[in-house]
Amino acid sequence: MIVRCRPLSNKEKTSAYQQVVDVFPNRGVIEILNPTEATRENKKTFTYDAVYGENADQQTIYDEVVRPLVASVLEGFNGW
Repeated sequence: MIVRCRPLSNKEKTSAYQQVVDVFPNRGVIEILNPTEATRENKKTFTYDAVYGENADQQTIYDEVVRPLVASVLEGFNGW
């Protein structure tokens, strides 16, 4: 399973929302923080096959995730 996390939108920034998702692509992990707590210690951690942060571009994701899948399907394998 792959996850891509987007940056805050302009509307979210002007409404003073804070970012609650930390992305660690090298570990394949995202951490969701509780914005109501004073300390950012209580967090939920989720692990994926690949994680892409707000700076990942569409071409990189396609090349790393989709292209191998399409090649596999064209070779006769299931595209799971």
